[in-house]
Amino acid sequence: MSDHKILIVDDEEDHRFIIGECLKDSGFTNLAFATSGEEGLQKIAAEQPAVVLTDTNLGRMNGFEVCRRIKKEHPGIKVVIMTGDARYVDFPKAQSAGADEYKVKTGDCGEIIWALRRITANLDPEKAA
Repeated sequence: MSDHKILIVDDEEDHRFIIGECLKDSGFTNLAFATSGEEGLQKIAAEQPAVVLTDTNLGRMNGFEVCRRIKKEHPGIKVVIMTGDARYVDFPKAQSAGADEYKVKTGDCGEIIWALRRITANLDPEKAA
């Protein structure tokens, strides 16, 4: 479906795996992974993904801070902030950080996949890897 590179930043291995498999099954096969906000920022600088999916809770640097830094240093990269707990959804904070989307992680990744389809449909196909 999309050749655009997507970086998944999540400190939980099982979440990275599940999201990665859901995306592959939906045609998003150009994936990279990071286990922390710091590692994610390093991979962004090196690999220039089109979209970053970042969890909110990453340890020292949370997903909102990752998003702020991405938007400051790489404003063309799209960012989807994800949370595993619907009780703590903070849309204003995500909007303030510059997130393009803010989604709750589910087992089938449906909301994340739809967000990626909307985002990648509007990306320049020439910039796909």
